[in-house]
Amino acid sequence: MPILLSACASAPPAPAHLTLLQRTSQKIPNLGLVLTIGDVTLGQVLTKIDDDAGEPVVLLRSMQPGDVATFRRSGSEFTLGLVKLRNRLFGDDLAEFELGPADRVTSTQIESMLERLAESRLTFVRNGEEFSGERAAAHLRAKLAVANPPVRTANEFLERIATRSASTGRPYTVKIGSDTSTPLARWLRWSSTQR
Repeated sequence: MPILLSACASAPPAPAHLTLLQRTSQKIPNLGLVLTIGDVTLGQVLTKIDDDAGEPVVLLRSMQPGDVATFRRSGSEFTLGLVKLRNRLFGDDLAEFELGPADRVTSTQIESMLERLAESRLTFVRNGEEFSGERAAAHLRAKLAVANPPVRTANEFLERIATRSASTGRPYTVKIGSDTSTPLARWLRWSSTQR
């Protein structure tokens, strides 16, 4: 699979999208790095980044959608964020990453989650009231905009913004069917493994 990556010798203006088949490695142009992933399984993938000489830049770690690995290269701070996993019964399993300046990758991951929520037909429950996915996404965007301190990672977004009401402390949930609900943050993470 090709990597779509703008010149990264200095921080690119927007994150680059990287798609890798499981159990493969791919050179990252202009940074002298190699991204390697293992099996996509159970909503996670083993991931590492080495330099061209084989020296570790990001140690082997298990990543789930929303996870990030931050590293310094060429005097700039970069973030590799796992955006989505595709684990198919038949065919090729894939991992989709965003690579770029730390602040840009986080915003891309969060916006991807919020778009999936807005497009869903599920019922979002906040403080006992039911809302559409579109209204839920708008609420979380507003909450994110005033977060103090600002949210720095997708995981922090899930933990601080998408977990519970700031006013009552009651958990946010998503209704799936007529009698099943799940925590919103769990659904957002799970939805990142779909499509």
